[in-house]
Amino acid sequence: DMTEITLPKGMRILRRAPFSGFKSLKNIYVESGNSCFKSVDGVLYSANNDCIYAYPQARTEESYEILYSTQTIEQYAFYDCPNLKGLNLPENLNIIEDRAFSGCQSISEIVIPKSCQSIGDYAFLDCNSLNTLTLNGEHTTLGTKSIGYEYDNGYAVKDGFLLISQNENAIRYAEELRETYKTALYIKPKKLGKFLNKLEEQGFDGFQVFGRDEEVRMFGK
Repeated sequence: DMTEITLPKGMRILRRAPFSGFKSLKNIYVESGNSCFKSVDGVLYSANNDCIYAYPQARTEESYEILYSTQTIEQYAFYDCPNLKGLNLPENLNIIEDRAFSGCQSISEIVIPKSCQSIGDYAFLDCNSLNTLTLNGEHTTLGTKSIGYEYDNGYAVKDGFLLISQNENAIRYAEELRETYKTALYIKPKKLGKFLNKLEEQGFDGFQVFGRDEEVRMFGK
């Protein structure tokens, strides 16, 4: 089981998810002289630090702060990292690519900065502990099943998932889910607390969307 790997100085291109099967990998290094990639404490970035390519699956840290200069989180960059519970995203982040955090089962909450323009397809699929996602960007676009989904012999909305946003794209995303699950409800934010208490007392089933004017909150099936 490989625990570390070094990219040669002549490497210029990485295939999609190049390290996804390396479950014992703790560090990725880059040979001196490589003009495309660099290693920052064992995590793989682009040479100019504007893109993060891979966070090794076997790292033991429970939290990680992505470099401030990072604008893109590449496909599968944090794929299936079981120990990662907390993550700080940089304020000038622009793109979260497809499946970037898929399978990160220990992350419980995440905040997407205003600067983020797009979240790719299945970006947070199977993040089983992710109960709350705050989307601060006003115009961030959401890809197919990008947040709030699990896969187990088919895609399903995550039970108890909570999305907080004023983003119109988030509202449309929620409305599309309503069309699928046929159980949407809108209420005014000022009545939200009372309604949540009622849900806790009685339990809930289906998919709920509420608080259209100020925030969108989504409860899974």
